[in-house]
Amino acid sequence: MIDDIEFKIKPAVAARLRLTRLALGFADQRTFARVVGIEPTLYNKFETGRRLVTIGHAVRFCDRLNVSLDWVYRGNRASLPTQVRRYLETASADRVDA
Repeated sequence: MIDDIEFKIKPAVAARLRLTRLALGFADQRTFARVVGIEPTLYNKFETGRRLVTIGHAVRFCDRLNVSLDWVYRGNRASLPTQVRRYLETASADRVDA
């Protein structure tokens, strides 16, 4: 059952990690991973969806970037920093316009 949940949420979690990185102005994963304090090759696995981000790494990510675990794992935008929320709104509008 847990494996089914992880399989279902892994792509969405990966996408939210990527969107957060881009929203905060980091073009490359390596620099971002170092700022967050995660080894770059491991972060790549999280962001590409090859591995589900662990709770420990997600907490580190959230603490350093002022985002919530609810955003990372469930997509709840309520407590996102303004910069990230605006980026997401713009990205969503771009997809609709395309």
